[in-house]
Amino acid sequence: MKKNLKIWPALLAAGLFAVTAAAEPVKVQNEDGFMNAIGNNSDEVILENTIPLSEPIVIDYDMVLNLNGNMLTIQNLDICGGAAVTI
Repeated sequence: MKKNLKIWPALLAAGLFAVTAAAEPVKVQNEDGFMNAIGNNSDEVILENTIPLSEPIVIDYDMVLNLNGNMLTIQNLDICGGAAVTI
């Protein structure tokens, strides 16, 4: 038991439990920008324009989609793999 207690200060000092800052939101203005943001697994996507999408979209990671007062028209959207998408 004493050996385990000695490990914790070393782990803390090494930064193993460091808190990381959230990634900056990605602002998109067109279909290409939106597809790039989804392809890069962006944590938050903010629309700066109304965007009609012609390609099917698959989202398999947790993300926030901020419409920012705009519209996103999607013909085929699949949210899978237990992903949580907040709009």
